[in-house]
Formats: sequence, C-alpha cells, structure tokens
Amino acid sequence: MSKLRDNAEAIGGCLLYILFAAIPLVLVIAFFKSTGWVMEVLLPKAMFVTEITVFLIPVVLLFAIPRIIRGWAGLCLFVMSYLVGFGLWLWCFVLAVAMAGVFWTIVGLLFAGVGVVAVAAVAALFHGEWSILGQIVFGVVVVYVLRLLGPYLIEKSEPKEEYIEPPPLPPDFADE
Repeated sequence: MSKLRDNAEAIGGCLLYILFAAIPLVLVIAFFKSTGWVMEVLLPKAMFVTEITVFLIPVVLLFAIPRIIRGWAGLCLFVMSYLVGFGLWLWCFVLAVAMAGVFWTIVGLLFAGVGVVAVAAVAALFHGEWSILGQIVFGVVVVYVLRLLGPYLIEKSEPKEEYIEPPPLPPDFADE
C-alpha cells in the first residue's frame, strides 16, 4: 500500500472524527438556539462550501489525468466527500426536524448520526416531496462515489512495475 493511500486513510479518519465532534455541537446549538438558527446561520454556510466543492469536482477530475498528480487528485476527492457529506447531513437534519419531527430525528441520530439522512428521505417520501427525495438520493450517491473514487485514483497513481523480476547482473570478470 502506498504512503499516499495511508495518508488519505489517516486524513479521512481525522475528518470523520472532526465531523462526529461537530454533530453534537450542532445538536447543542439546535437545542439552545433552535433549529431555525441552525437553518438561518449554519446551513447557508455549509451549503456554500458544498456548492463550491461540487463545482470543483470536474477540475479535480481533470487533474487526475496525469499519473504524477493522480494521487493528490484522489486525496482531494476523498476529502471532498466529507465536505459534501457534512452539508448533506446538516440539510437532512433540518429536513428531518421540519418534516418528521423531533422524535424521529432523535431516532435517526441514534443510528450513528447518519440515520438522519434516512429519516429525512422517508419523511420526504411520505410527504410526497419527490424533488427533495431525489436530491437526498443524489447527494448520497455523490458522497459514496467520491469516497470510492478517491482511493481508487490513489491506487492507480502508484508506478507500474516494469520488471516482474530484476534484470540479470552483468558477469563479474574480476575473479578470472
């Protein structure tokens, strides 16, 4: 396994811990300030970061063409998956509270926090909000495609082995 891939896994783990640390912070703010404050202040900033990230995906994919920087492009895509995922989670949190209620949002939070996305999708389904359901499904697909494509590009950036076995050594004429 390459050093870049090890670094990508370490960065992904750190980002995952940071996001799991941010989730209780968002919940505490939502409890004391109200969900409306989260929707008015935090959600627009998270959506701005998510939109910039989504617009940068084609640029990063262009950087993935040359083998020399393909690993860095894969690392960027892997990090981008966490940024898009947090924006999706925060949006689904607000949707779950608004459409399903506090009880089902708490039930979704009990499933490692990511159950909020499923609760928001089911609530959109029951309310007949097909465009919102499509956006949630599209967001989940984007997150998982980025999360799979990043390590794949890192793996493909490793140099190819030119020789299966080392070439033969020249004869040593000094002993004769």
